[in-house]
Amino acid sequence: MKFGEYLKQKRTDNNIKAKTMAELMEISPAYLSSLENGSRQPPSYELLEKIATILKLSTDERYLLFDLAGENKKPPEISKDLTEYIYQNPQIIEILR
Repeated sequence: MKFGEYLKQKRTDNNIKAKTMAELMEISPAYLSSLENGSRQPPSYELLEKIATILKLSTDERYLLFDLAGENKKPPEISKDLTEYIYQNPQIIEILR
């Protein structure tokens, strides 16, 4: 699944209209549309946090949102929440090396 597909699915599952979602996110409806249709790269970590809060995502849903955002960036990135966790845990850094 792509980031935009997931975002749109979760928005519609919550019965939130695109215009309302854009207002809550403090972005333009056109930008939201471009995120959902995949013509723009996933947004910043801060906006992802806002999306997760607006959509009242569970922990697992939030992780999936972040993972899809990272995978759909060009080049792909590890989501910021995982990066922070890795750098806070020296054992994980050793395992990854």
